[in-house]
Amino acid sequence: MQYTAIITTCQRPHALGRALRSVFQQTLGPAEILVVDDGGDISAVQTTIAAGTERALGEDPTKRMAAIEALPNRGYGISAARNTGIRRARSAWVVFLDDDDEWQPMKAHRQAAIVQATRGRRLCHADEIWLRAGRRVNQSAQHKKAGGAIYERCLKLCCISPSAVFAHLSLFEDHGLFDESLAVCEDYDMWLRICAYEEIAYVPEPLVIKHGGHADQLSRRYWGMDRFRVRALMKMMDDPKLDAAKRDATRAMLIQKLTILAKGAARRANRRRHLYYTDLLARYAANVPT
Repeated sequence: MQYTAIITTCQRPHALGRALRSVFQQTLGPAEILVVDDGGDISAVQTTIAAGTERALGEDPTKRMAAIEALPNRGYGISAARNTGIRRARSAWVVFLDDDDEWQPMKAHRQAAIVQATRGRRLCHADEIWLRAGRRVNQSAQHKKAGGAIYERCLKLCCISPSAVFAHLSLFEDHGLFDESLAVCEDYDMWLRICAYEEIAYVPEPLVIKHGGHADQLSRRYWGMDRFRVRALMKMMDDPKLDAAKRDATRAMLIQKLTILAKGAARRANRRRHLYYTDLLARYAANVPT
C-alpha cells in the first residue's frame, strides 16, 4: 500500500532529524516524503534532509529511499503546512508527522493492515507514548483512544493525534482541509468534521512517541485552548447535515465550554470577553441560531 508522509517543521533541525529517522526506519516505507517548512528557511531543511538521508543510507547501503521534497510554507501556520502537503501528495493515503514526534518502526505497516482489513474505514489512528522533558508520563482517562463511532468522545478534547493518523486522501475532498483560521486546535476541528460521519479504525498499540515539555511547543503559545474549540463546535452546530443526537451532544459541550470561558473572563475582569461569551451562552442555551 502506497502512502505519502507529510512532515511539518519550523526551524527545528534536531527535531526534524529525529522525525525523519523514524520515517526511514519504517518496515513499510512511504512512496514519498514531503517536508513542509513553516519557518521559510528551506535551505536549512534541505541540509537536515540531506544529512538524515546520508545517515540512513550509511546504515543500510542497499536501502532504497523514498523521494523527498522540501516545501515552503512561510509562516502561515500548521494548518496551512499540512494542507500544502495534502495538495501535493501523489499517493491515495497520507500520514502526518509533526517534527517533535516520531514513529515506531511498525507504525505504517500496522495501520495499512488495519485499513485493508476494515474496508470502508478511511481513517486509522493508534495509541501513543508521551514523553515530557524526556520522561514518560501517563495519559489521563480522558485521553484514552478508541475506534468506531467516536464523535461524542471527540467533543471534549482532541482524541486523535495527527502524527498517529493514516488517512485516505478522499477524506479531505469530502470533509475539507484543515481550517487555516485556527492557530491551534485545528486537529480537534478536523476530527470533529470527519468523525461526525465516519467510523474510525484504531490500532491499540503505542506506535507514536510524542515529545512534549519543550519551550517552543505550539500549544504553549496560546492561553485558553477552549476558545478555539468553541469555534470548532460552533461550526459543527452550523452543519445542516448533523443528526439530532450529535447536535444535542455538541450543544451540551458548547454550553459547558462557554460557561467556563465566561467565568474565566469574569475572574479576570475582562468585560468585553465576558459579554461575548455570556451572549453566546444565552443563545445556545435557548437553542437560538447565531
